[in-house]
Amino acid sequence: MSSTVSLTKPLEKWVTEQAAARGLKNAAAYVQQLVREEQKRQAVQLLVKKLEEADASGFQEVTEESWRKSKLAVRQRIEKALALKRARQRH
Repeated sequence: MSSTVSLTKPLEKWVTEQAAARGLKNAAAYVQQLVREEQKRQAVQLLVKKLEEADASGFQEVTEESWRKSKLAVRQRIEKALALKRARQRH
């Protein structure tokens, strides 16, 4: 996918300088790098939020029995999802 972004002359100059300072080929490579960095930043932000929510919900001691039950529940959900997928493929 190719996109065009319009910049003012001063901003275009600054972006070009930033690209050169980072050893990048051109302004497009700099913008791509910024987008990837923002994606990573948002992913980390989401992870931190989820960890904080988990921490706030309290901890449950994991025993062999609770682990066994959790694994069984996950297996059952996977098997159900696979069965639904197979059923859809047959139709």
